[in-house]
Amino acid sequence: MSSATYRELLLDPRWQKRRLEVLACADFRCSRCHHGDKNLQVHHRRYVRGRMPWEYSDVELVVLCDDCHELQHLPAPTEDDAQREKTIEKLRDGLLSAIDQDERRQIIAAMNSLVADRSHEQVRRMERDRGLA
Repeated sequence: MSSATYRELLLDPRWQKRRLEVLACADFRCSRCHHGDKNLQVHHRRYVRGRMPWEYSDVELVVLCDDCHELQHLPAPTEDDAQREKTIEKLRDGLLSAIDQDERRQIIAAMNSLVADRSHEQVRRMERDRGLA
């Protein structure tokens, strides 16, 4: 790789041409939320040492809007997150009325913890992925 910074490589005409090809293939829409009226970026699904940004295949590149691109770079959910989500699913499925006060407090604490531990964008992504948003 040359001594150019990654940001400088993204200004290279070869990347600009490749980027436009990928955007056109995606019909200038985000591959995740399908919006076409937001600023779009071409995201590299993986990076290979020494490979230039324009040297990736179509399957290694994906079009994302700014919001979805930001979400793509968030850390993966932890085991605690998975447990909290199971508890929230229980609540969502209407089981709250059939539980005792202690379990109700646990569910509410789990929900509060989930919101406190996650950024607004992460909560929004989880809600959207589960069809709640």
